[in-house]
Amino acid sequence: MGRAVTQCVRAVPFRQIDPGAASWGLRPIGKLLDYMPWTVEYAPERGLVLVTASGEIHDEDARAQTVEALHLLQHNQATAILVDYSDALSEVSLAELYWLPDYAAEAGAHWDARVAVGLPRIPYRLESYQFFQLVCKNAGCNVKLFATKEAAEDWLAQTAPVREHAEHPAHA
Repeated sequence: MGRAVTQCVRAVPFRQIDPGAASWGLRPIGKLLDYMPWTVEYAPERGLVLVTASGEIHDEDARAQTVEALHLLQHNQATAILVDYSDALSEVSLAELYWLPDYAAEAGAHWDARVAVGLPRIPYRLESYQFFQLVCKNAGCNVKLFATKEAAEDWLAQTAPVREHAEHPAHA
């Protein structure tokens, strides 16, 4: 099975870049304006979905990452998501964080999924991550925060569900 990767570079209406623009189409933001890449990929060797972001993360990014991660989770029958925000700065509003579990449920989230979030190296708005973890816990989601990506990976590996195979010798 191949590695599926989604990468996003935020796009904005022309008028935000050039107030005199004749149309309202979308254009990628250049590096000098507000460049924010993120990727969502399935890592088959680890059996998990990996979300990696750098730069500023906004409400629309959080929603898009959620949808793409859930799609890959379901498509690959995985149960774990590793979110690496070590190089990210979250500007996601508290209101968006509050509604994100509901949004995920509407998008088809499985309640047995485990989500490990590696916190940013720059301790910016850490209370928003703690708020998100609490909201998810109250919604019945298994989300945990970690100081490093490595600690998050370790937790996912320790809590990985045991999968039984139909052709296991004990069942023969």
